[in-house]
Amino acid sequence: MNTVVLVQVEPQWAVPWTAPQDYRFDPRDPARGLQLGSDGRFLAGFADGSARLLRGDLRPELLLRLFRKSDGQRIDWKTIQ
Repeated sequence: MNTVVLVQVEPQWAVPWTAPQDYRFDPRDPARGLQLGSDGRFLAGFADGSARLLRGDLRPELLLRLFRKSDGQRIDWKTIQ
């Protein structure tokens, strides 16, 4: 499964885990707000229970594919980690 359901974000974008709300990404700039580590990657949790460190410089259209469910397109994991 390729759908991201959890990301680490910068503090100003954070939502308390107990709050009944979610981080809302901007489809025009899906990387805005992501917390990048010193290696330029961000932590993403996926719907299948896996977690991956992904490159912070992903093309916006690829990041949108990861954020949206059931698009049916394959992901080349070697190019985004």
